[in-house]
Amino acid sequence: MGMGKKKIEIKKKEKELDGMVTFSKRRQGLFKKARELHLRTNANVAILVFLEVGQVYTHGDPSFEATIDKYLSTHQEIIIRDDHVPTGQVYTHGNPSSKATIDKYLTTNQESHRDCETNS
Repeated sequence: MGMGKKKIEIKKKEKELDGMVTFSKRRQGLFKKARELHLRTNANVAILVFLEVGQVYTHGDPSFEATIDKYLSTHQEIIIRDDHVPTGQVYTHGNPSSKATIDKYLTTNQESHRDCETNS
């Protein structure tokens, strides 16, 4: 019998540092897959990662801001899927607080976003 890939159980890391190390190792692969998806399908892709320690990483093809702007201008609702927000909670695009939240994020994290994109 041939040697195939060993199936591993996916579970949350118990120690915060272990989770950070795992994310650090997998981040480039995740962003590479997003780039490949964009190149192969011409899909616009945006990834936004918030770590519990307060770090934020973004990636976008063709760019994070352009993809988010396009989404906000063409869709009427944003579905939030996050451990801290009830699954499927919907914010309407016309809701000033949801748009303000995204605008605030993009404004306050623009510099760190550029750093992340240049490192990806």
